[in-house]
Amino acid sequence: MVKSILLVEPDFPFPNKSKNKANSVHKNFVPLGLLKLGSLHKDKGNKVKLVRGKKSENEIGFVPNKILITSLFTYWSKYVWDNIEHYRGEFPKSEIELGGIYTTLHADTKKFKNLANKYRINISKGVNQEAEKYLPDYSLMPDIDYHATHMMRGCIRRCKFCGTWRLEPQMTRKTKE
Repeated sequence: MVKSILLVEPDFPFPNKSKNKANSVHKNFVPLGLLKLGSLHKDKGNKVKLVRGKKSENEIGFVPNKILITSLFTYWSKYVWDNIEHYRGEFPKSEIELGGIYTTLHADTKKFKNLANKYRINISKGVNQEAEKYLPDYSLMPDIDYHATHMMRGCIRRCKFCGTWRLEPQMTRKTKE
């Protein structure tokens, strides 16, 4: 059975780190994890759409069976929970799954577990190894004219402010398989 999958990147307040204009598509990061999940789900025959921020059923064009929401930095957790609350209200019967950096680092805390139970969401910690085998699906972001990808994963440093080494403790280089 074909499922409708909605990929959600909360409307994080990205600073303009580009020399391009503030309204340029270049000013934001590319949600690589969501783009790889998009490839995975399209490969399974599912209908997939990527949105940024809170959207209505009319804006999305379908009622999703499953909503995958990413999290990024822990200091932007408010945006994550705001989006979860919105999508739980907009699509009360849809399965919601939350993944990403903030989720992986905080999923075992009491506060996080309480919020996850309140909103009836599933948690996905760490790197999705099945999706990791796919290239990002840039057709989900038709307005961008550049690509980014992982050349390697992990980090040899152990900076207190960073979670990469916790998420990906092993250094791995990406090779063509």
